[in-house]
Amino acid sequence: MRVQAAPASAVFHSIVAVAAAGALAGCLLPDTPPPIRYFTPVAQPAPDNNPKAGGRSPSPRLGPALRVVSVSAAPHLRDRIVWRSEVELGFYEDWRWVAPPAEVVTVALERELFEVRGLRQATSGLVPILDVQVLAFEEVLGSATEARVSLLLILSDARGGGLLTKTIAAARPIPSDDPVDLARAIGAALDEAVKRTAGEVEQALSAAGSR
Repeated sequence: MRVQAAPASAVFHSIVAVAAAGALAGCLLPDTPPPIRYFTPVAQPAPDNNPKAGGRSPSPRLGPALRVVSVSAAPHLRDRIVWRSEVELGFYEDWRWVAPPAEVVTVALERELFEVRGLRQATSGLVPILDVQVLAFEEVLGSATEARVSLLLILSDARGGGLLTKTIAAARPIPSDDPVDLARAIGAALDEAVKRTAGEVEQALSAAGSR
């Protein structure tokens, strides 16, 4: 039996149909999400003009005693990196912090207070106590994009009386869209905020001790 060949027009329409089906299937397939990247907010080290000088040496532990009761963060400040505009707040889905901001601030603040400035770290007893809340740890979008860190500190004496309540905010410019520059700018703002917070606490404890 002789098999009749399909008309050329029918073959053409079949090819078009197969191609269209393939294109539609491709559109329906989800895009591969970008890999999640993790960052640590560490400031870019300043040039060392005196290699023999080294870093800041820890102070002897002769300062007043202090207990850091807690360092908490606003509910939206977790592992995802936050951006904020004038009227909107959002998250970068594929950019994350290695550790949540509250943990990062705790480590930096305790190092500055107890290792650098030499306050005595207490875990119990009738000593002044410090509570800190991380209010901002974010990229701020605008005509000049910047990194911002804001800390609310509440310092109380051994009997619960208020010694100091203050908000410390620090900002640094972000020079590019590279998330590495974002992490470094957040690190620099964190460094400034922590140093200013420790200075305020140290001054308040000194004033309370001289009364």
